[in-house]
Amino acid sequence: MPIVSFWLSAFIPKTVTGYTKVLMAGPHMGKTAIPLPGIARTWPGNMTKDWDAGYLTDQRGYDPSPTASARMQSRVDVEVLGPALLRESHTSSGTTEVNLVTGVQTGFAVANMARCRFVVASQTGPRLPGVGAHFAAGQGGPNYPTTNRATPGMYGSLTLRLKAAAGDPLVGAAADIDYNGTITISGGGVPGSLTVAFQGLIDAFPAYDCYASFNGVTKEIFHSDPPPGNTVANLLGPANRPVSGIARFP
Repeated sequence: MPIVSFWLSAFIPKTVTGYTKVLMAGPHMGKTAIPLPGIARTWPGNMTKDWDAGYLTDQRGYDPSPTASARMQSRVDVEVLGPALLRESHTSSGTTEVNLVTGVQTGFAVANMARCRFVVASQTGPRLPGVGAHFAAGQGGPNYPTTNRATPGMYGSLTLRLKAAAGDPLVGAAADIDYNGTITISGGGVPGSLTVAFQGLIDAFPAYDCYASFNGVTKEIFHSDPPPGNTVANLLGPANRPVSGIARFP
């Protein structure tokens, strides 16, 4: 059954010039971390944290693996012969709090992803329940011959809306990481071809990468660094940086 997968991740890069710090001791020695922002200490619940409190980065750059570490990731798998929304997931690799001087780990928690979701916005072309099973058995039918069974184009397009927000689970009153936009999966004019496009908004921090996979091939849709000098303090407010991109298969 042909499946196209889309995923968008927000992650803190291993190195952000002038911001990340390398841990020189402790169980995470050699890894990088970012400091607890000064503005966070003004909230009473954060006043008891170590003066040198910090948080591990995702220890990576851009990475097409869907299992790469991320502050938050939204993924959807769609059956091309439909198309039908098969599965969505919104996950986080978890946040690790450390002392930036001693390297001692002082906390770990996973962000609440309950405010992240995909919604079907529109769909064009026929929707034929069970058509995949017929194709698998070699039975085409008058309008969908078996010779074209790998042609997503005959099934039109599917547009999904994505809206996602999650905050640091270890920092009280932390500003959310936000991203939102539309994903459009369209069949092409050549058998076995399709496009996956994204247009939306991301926050002013951290970094983001976005990919699609089809028939065992993964292609980048877009990637984005945080603007120079930006930190977690720039997360206040909604997502406001426009991004877009497209992956074409094959």
